Amino acid sequence: MPDACKKFLKDETGNESVQLAVLFPIILLIVGFITDRFIQYEGVTAVSSAANEAIRYAVVAEDEKEAEKIVKETLIDRMDSSALGWCSSTGNDSCTKWGTNIAQTDDLGTFDNNKKIQLLINIDEKGWCNGSYMKLGVRAHKSSIFPSYESFQNLVRNGGPIYHQHTYIVTARIESNIKCGE
Repeated sequence: MPDACKKFLKDETGNESVQLAVLFPIILLIVGFITDRFIQYEGVTAVSSAANEAIRYAVVAEDEKEAEKIVKETLIDRMDSSALGWCSSTGNDSCTKWGTNIAQTDDLGTFDNNKKIQLLINIDEKGWCNGSYMKLGVRAHKSSIFPSYESFQNLVRNGGPIYHQHTYIVTARIESNIKCGE
């Protein structure tokens, strides 16, 4: 070995390795947290983008049934391409693609209070006509590195999946050939 290498190894006291042993886990946690925030932001963006696109297509449909079909097809496609899913139980094997067994309601209160419902399609009291409003609510799960408080509780109690839950509600005016009040 060259003399410079021997001298370097001889003078090494090991202080740097202790410092690195203390700092490395902290740096790793910071990098993991930043990465998880990006994953969460991507999930929020994907859910809101999918819901906006679905309602944009749905409000120009001929009737309510066609609008519902358009919403489901659009959301399933966009959620699939964004790797958003749904975890229906406490086990890791309960997470599936978003469109599998969609729990749906037309009541905003039920959607707000029951976190197991994935889809809200609500047409105002005027019905499907030009000038009435459609409300679309979407809820999806995105896997996570660090658990949110809710999924941390689930993890501790049941060993369930770690995910972020994203909920987005949007309202749009229906554009129909049928005038309200006819």
